[in-house]
Amino acid sequence: MNREQRNYAQVATLLGKAFIRLPRKILNKLTCPIKKERDLAKMYVTLIIRAFYVDGTVILGKYRHICRRGEYMGTYHELSELTCISIGSVGYYLKLLAIDHLIVINAVTGGTRIGICGYDYFSGYELETDTQQRESEPSCTLADIERKMGGRSMQDAGNRQERSDV
Repeated sequence: MNREQRNYAQVATLLGKAFIRLPRKILNKLTCPIKKERDLAKMYVTLIIRAFYVDGTVILGKYRHICRRGEYMGTYHELSELTCISIGSVGYYLKLLAIDHLIVINAVTGGTRIGICGYDYFSGYELETDTQQRESEPSCTLADIERKMGGRSMQDAGNRQERSDV
């Protein structure tokens, strides 16, 4: 193992391999001198960090809830402790984030379900539909070639004609 690989391995063990992408605008707001902007960014980053990255279950009180990818499930009190923001302000900042269409808030028994809009952007997760589209592109081009040559693709639902002479 050369020196560069050793350095990479040390960094990977220290920081871990899972990273989150954050826009510079959010990072700038985290260091903003205006407390309201700073707390709003802190709340948003906390939600992104604490959101589920895979589907799972959460127990809030004595109730079990299914939590989807990109959702945070918890209480305002828990968010208050994580962000060092008062409970009343937590609701205010969540409402501001919801107005900006950055999150979706739903009340559930025992707490709150908060969905982060565009979570896949932050996690770097590649959508399955994109990979399926890429896989189907060669088949689409093959179908186009067959259609031009008069092959079986001429029988698709859009071009189907009833034969009366059979």
